[in-house]
Amino acid sequence: MLTLTVITALLAAGSLGAVIVYGRRNADLAAQAVEKTKAGNELARERSIVNWQAGRQDNAIAGWLYVANIGEDTAHDVTVLAWDGHDRVTVKADKVPPCLSDRKNGYIEFTLAHRVENGPDPTRAEENKPIMPPEESRAFQEFRERFWRPYEDSIAAEERRQVAVRIAWRSEHGRWSSKTLHTG
Repeated sequence: MLTLTVITALLAAGSLGAVIVYGRRNADLAAQAVEKTKAGNELARERSIVNWQAGRQDNAIAGWLYVANIGEDTAHDVTVLAWDGHDRVTVKADKVPPCLSDRKNGYIEFTLAHRVENGPDPTRAEENKPIMPPEESRAFQEFRERFWRPYEDSIAAEERRQVAVRIAWRSEHGRWSSKTLHTG
């Protein structure tokens, strides 16, 4: 009988220890859950206004490009992936603040080597190139305004869409976002 009492006491003590360990573990898990919930609530209330613009750094150099943060807040852990039919480039930055008019901050520049050397790819608009009348012709100016300028504008519009740019960034509190633009 004494043996049975000792065994029962040991089992009870072991169960109590298990309950204490299990209770502490659950308390730790509960504290972690509370912290994650607080962080989630901060993220849900976060106001982060980041917007992007892409373009050429210099109109004369088709492959020297940039993306600018034209929003109101800083973008963190920014990755820019740009590609066309020939090149692919990835550029990273820790922070990109909103762009100022002087362009000292707030933008990332990059180059696509093939495009720098060879210019933009030919466009389909060149297939429909109008035939210009002689400059001495009375109809030259009217033709230039009605047909040539729209033709040049259509080529420029197609060239400005040949490069795809995907920007991924996170907000200050950790919300990830991405945007895809076209430029050239």
